[in-house]
Amino acid sequence: MSSSSSSEQSNYCRLCKTTAPTRLAWLTHLVSSVHQMMMRIAENQRRGFRLTDRWDKSRALRILDCFQVPARSILEYLDSWGPVENFSYLSKTDGGMHNCHILMRSKYNSHSSSTHSSSLDAELENTTELIVSPIPGHFPCSTCKTISYTLSDWAFHLISTPHRKFKTSEVSMGLKSWDYQKGVLLQGVNGLSRIRIIAWALSWGQVTDFIDPAKEDKSPIAYLLFEKKENVDALINFKDYQIISHRRIDVLPSPEFSGYAKLEKQMLKAEKLASEMISIAPSSTSTHSSTNQDDEDSKEAECRALINLLGKNVIENQLALFMRHNTWSDSVYEKADSFIRSVLIPNVIKRLELPVNTTCQILPYGAYGCRTGIVNNKAPPKLHLHLNMISTLNSSFDMDLFPTQVELVHKVRIGLESSLNLLPGSIRALSDASNRPTLVFSTDMEEQKFEFHLRIDSNNILASQESSLIAHYCNFDPRVRPLLLIILQWNELLSQVQSTDDEIFPSHLMSVLVLFFLIHKKIVPSVHELCAQNDGNESNAEPIWFKGYDISFSKSRGNIKHHPELSDQSILSLSILALLKEFFHFYGWVDMQENVFCVRLGRLISKDLFFY
Repeated sequence: MSSSSSSEQSNYCRLCKTTAPTRLAWLTHLVSSVHQMMMRIAENQRRGFRLTDRWDKSRALRILDCFQVPARSILEYLDSWGPVENFSYLSKTDGGMHNCHILMRSKYNSHSSSTHSSSLDAELENTTELIVSPIPGHFPCSTCKTISYTLSDWAFHLISTPHRKFKTSEVSMGLKSWDYQKGVLLQGVNGLSRIRIIAWALSWGQVTDFIDPAKEDKSPIAYLLFEKKENVDALINFKDYQIISHRRIDVLPSPEFSGYAKLEKQMLKAEKLASEMISIAPSSTSTHSSTNQDDEDSKEAECRALINLLGKNVIENQLALFMRHNTWSDSVYEKADSFIRSVLIPNVIKRLELPVNTTCQILPYGAYGCRTGIVNNKAPPKLHLHLNMISTLNSSFDMDLFPTQVELVHKVRIGLESSLNLLPGSIRALSDASNRPTLVFSTDMEEQKFEFHLRIDSNNILASQESSLIAHYCNFDPRVRPLLLIILQWNELLSQVQSTDDEIFPSHLMSVLVLFFLIHKKIVPSVHELCAQNDGNESNAEPIWFKGYDISFSKSRGNIKHHPELSDQSILSLSILALLKEFFHFYGWVDMQENVFCVRLGRLISKDLFFY
C-alpha cells in the first residue's frame, strides 16, 4: 500500500490538480496541451517569469534542436534514465529549431548508473544541455525540417509532394540556392518513374536535392543536386549514363550546372562514346585492314559519319552528351542497339536495384541510442542523442487515448517489433491500388442501396456523418481506437513505400474497413443492430440525405450506451495484436473484386448479386 501511495503522490501534478495512475499516463499528461497551457498561465501570472528558471539546476535538462523528434519520444527515452517530474516545450527559435526543458526527480548525474552508462564520458556527468542529432549516414532535409533514416526513405522524400511544394519557388528563381558545379539537368523524364531516377542517381553518389517541375508544367526536364562535384564528373564521363530502367534519359550538362561550357569538349565526348560503341561491334569492312593505321583511319571515319548522322540539333546549346536513335542509319543503329542490350542494360539494371521490404516497414518502433559529443575546454560539454527511428505513435494520437489504452498500444508496438512478418498475403491485396474494395451502406435491407464513394472530400457532409459513426464505435469498445491507430499508421507507411502522392487507401476508407472487420467478426454489433436497439423512440433529428437516401445510422444517436467500464487487468488482457493479425489475414485473402463489403449488415455480398 505504501509503495502505491508514494507512486500516486509522485505522479501528482500541482498545476493541473490531477494524478496519473501509471508511468505512461504521467508522460502523456506532461506532453498534453492542458499541462502546457497551465504552465503558460502560471508564467503569465508571474509576469512572464519562466517556471523553468526556478527549477533545481542539478536536476534540470535542456534539449536543443529537437524539431524532428516528438516530445513524447524524448520523455520516453529520458524516463529510461529515471523518473521525469516536469516538462516544458518552448516555442520555435531562429532556424525552425525547437527547445524543451525537462526536470528529473533525482539529480541528473545519476544517469551514470543507467543502462546507457557505458557510452557516457565521465566529463559529462554534470551536463545540463543535450542535442538531438541524426545518426551519421542519415539524411536531414534542411528545407522540410525532416530526417530520413534509410536511403530508400530519403529517395521517397525527395519525390514526395511536401518536398516538391517547397522546391517549386526555387525553379522560378533559377535554382539560385544550388551550387551549379554539383547540379545536373535531366531531359526526357516525362513518363519515367521518379523513384527510378532517384535510385539511378544514388548509384553515382549522394543526392542532396531533386526538383521535378514536369508534373506542374508537363516539361520533360528535372534537376539533380549531388553532394560532391566528383559525382557529377563521374556521371558525365561514364558511357552508360543515359539508360534508366529500360528507357533512355538524356543527361544535359549546361554551362550553369556542370561547368562544361565548351562545345569542343562536348564533341570529344560524343566522338569517344561513338568510338566505344563501334569498337564493341566492328563492321565487316574494317576487320580485314592490312595495317593498324588503316584500322584507326577506318574507325575515325565511322565515328565522323556517326556524328554527322546525329545532326547539328543534337549538339547545339552545349547538349551533345546523348544520341537520338531515330536519326541513325540502320547499320549504326544495329551496332548501338547491340551494345545497349548486351552491355548497358544488364549493368544498369544491377545498379538500379532498390529492394523495399514492405513487411519490414510496418510500424517501425525504435528507441534512442546515445554517444558523447566532442568534449573540449572551450565549450561546455553536451550530450548528443542519436535518434535511431522516430516512433510513429506520436503525442497527438496518444493524447486521445486513456492511460490504459496507451499501455495497450505500447504492448502492441513491442509485439510488432518482434513480429514483422505477420502479414502473409495481405500486401498482395491491400497494396494493390487496382484491388480497391466496394463499401456500401444500405438504408433499406432489401432495395435501397448505393455505392460508397472511395474518395470523399473531408468537407463533405457524408464524411462528417460517417466519421461520427466511427467515433461512436471508438467509444463503444476500448479495442477499436488502438486498432484504428495502428492500422492507419501502417497505411501511411505503406503509402510512402509505394511512392505515391496519395495514400494507398484514404484514411477514412481504411477506418471503415477496420469497422467492417470488427462487425464481421462479431466483435462489435453491426450498424443495423445499433439502429434497431436505439431507434425505438422517434427523434427530432433531421435525416441526412445522400443521392436521395437517408444515410443517418441512428435517429437517436445520443442513446447509444458506451461499453461498460473495465478494470485495468481486463483491458490489458484484450489481444489487440491477435486482432491485428486477423485483420491483415482477412483482407489479405478476401476477393475484393468479387465481393461487396456491406457495413450496415456486416456481411460480404457477391457483387453480381448486389448490383443485380
